Amino acid sequence: MKKTVVSVATLTAITGVAATAVSADEYTISSGDTLWGIANEVGTSVAELKADNELSSDIIFPGDVLTVNPEEAEEAEKAPAPASNESTYIVKPGDTLWQIGAEFSLDYNEIMKWNSLSSDLIFVGQELSIDGSAAAEPAAEVEEAPAVEEVQEVEPAVEEVQEAAPAVEAEEEPAVEEVQEAAPVVEVVEEEPAVEEVQETEPAAEVVEEEPAVEEVQETEPVAEVVEEEPAVEEVEVTEPTAEEQAAAEQAEADKIAAEEAAAELAAAEEAAQEAEEKAAAEQAEADKIAAEEAAAELAAAEEAAQEAEEKAAAEQAEADKIAAEEAAAELAAAEEEAAQKEAEKQAAAEQAEADKIAAEKKAAEKAAAEEAAAQKEAEEQAAAEQAEADRIAAEEAEAAAAEQAAAEKAEEQAAAEQAEADRIAAEEAEAAAAERAAEQAAAEKAEEESQPDAATPVSSASNGKNHYSWGTCAWYVFEKRSSMGMSVGNNWGDAKSWASNAQSAGYSVTNSPSVGAVMQAPAHTNGAYGQGHVAVVERVNGDGSILVSEMQFGGGLGDKNTRTISASQVASHNFIH
Repeated sequence: MKKTVVSVATLTAITGVAATAVSADEYTISSGDTLWGIANEVGTSVAELKADNELSSDIIFPGDVLTVNPEEAEEAEKAPAPASNESTYIVKPGDTLWQIGAEFSLDYNEIMKWNSLSSDLIFVGQELSIDGSAAAEPAAEVEEAPAVEEVQEVEPAVEEVQEAAPAVEAEEEPAVEEVQEAAPVVEVVEEEPAVEEVQETEPAAEVVEEEPAVEEVQETEPVAEVVEEEPAVEEVEVTEPTAEEQAAAEQAEADKIAAEEAAAELAAAEEAAQEAEEKAAAEQAEADKIAAEEAAAELAAAEEAAQEAEEKAAAEQAEADKIAAEEAAAELAAAEEEAAQKEAEKQAAAEQAEADKIAAEKKAAEKAAAEEAAAQKEAEEQAAAEQAEADRIAAEEAEAAAAEQAAAEKAEEQAAAEQAEADRIAAEEAEAAAAERAAEQAAAEKAEEESQPDAATPVSSASNGKNHYSWGTCAWYVFEKRSSMGMSVGNNWGDAKSWASNAQSAGYSVTNSPSVGAVMQAPAHTNGAYGQGHVAVVERVNGDGSILVSEMQFGGGLGDKNTRTISASQVASHNFIH
């Protein structure tokens, strides 16, 4: 007869791909928190925080959970979800769903929903999804292991057909995997050379044991897609077994049944122990939950009282800050007002100083104009007085003409004598002037420096040098006149008003008595002279004390030469340089 031997050729490994769920951020209130501080920390406003959490007042309690930035969460849901390193949680001894939810800021009802739990019982080592991704993964990665197939041909030796490793058989069930003890693999030994028996074993299940009891794990693991390959089918010609072979097969079947019964008894014992442990854990979890709720209520009451006290203190501090700010603002306003007052006074003082300056300048201008008018008036009066004096002298001369006519002969003789003397003096002066002009300029200047005549002796020099005075002025005329007369004079004595002092410093004699050839000087603003003074040359000294002078620029413009007679009463008010 023929038997068909089917060997398991594929070992399937199942891995799940997790999907990350996006939810709004949550903030657990701590003691001392305020809505204003939370809003600043998460980057929102108090109004938005209250609207997102449907709060009607600013009172909050420690332990409460607030939703923050829900709009950002909605936008995050639209974007690809990033991978999370905390998508699952392994249950540890003493854990409860409420504690796990509090640790991850989750509602324990959500954890039950994500893990398809019908009660709040959980077990040590159980893997829980904490973001809902485990239940949402549809895909699975399948790895193929090399097929394990060992078939021996009919030989005198023993043929052994045995699975090399236990395989996991997975069926497409909705997210629940049943884990059971598998029956032991039976090894069949054929002693007769002519018989080959292929014993098909039940696929061995992978046994996962954390505790002595068998755990029935309900997980929201991603549904794994199981890919099974068709087992390889090999047809082998087998002869009928002998009696010994039949006995061995029956013994193997008996051993298999005994192993299955032992596994069933062990599973029942472990299930009973698991139920007892789960009951105790549930009772402990309930007790922990009640204790935690009572502690949370007491903590909430204490934190509420502390929050009220803090808000009261904050309100009092705000009021104090407000009063301090108002006082500071008042002080600042007073200081600014005082500064403005000082600035206004400073501006007024500056304007007054400017007004005083303008008034002083105006007064000085008026004074200068008045002085100039007075000087002009004095000059006019002086000219009128001189004209009157000239008229008087002319009248006196006319009156004296008759007397002089009587002494005509004597006068003519005297005149002839004087004329002869004058001609002699003029000739001598001309000769001296020619000699002086012929001498070198350097010798003349040296002679002038070395010559120091007596105060009463007229100063003479070989040469007066170059005339440095402006042409047509009274000073220029006097320099030229004295030089032509062979008489010395300084060529750098400045304005006419300074001639007396400069001449005296140069060694000349300065008196109030006139002599022929002497320089007559009128100080500034006297005797008809203006601010620069005036100089002239004495041509003749009359017997009545009056004098005749020649001059330029007196009563006329530049280069305007004239002669005039100065009365004896006015002579003494002039300086004469000899």
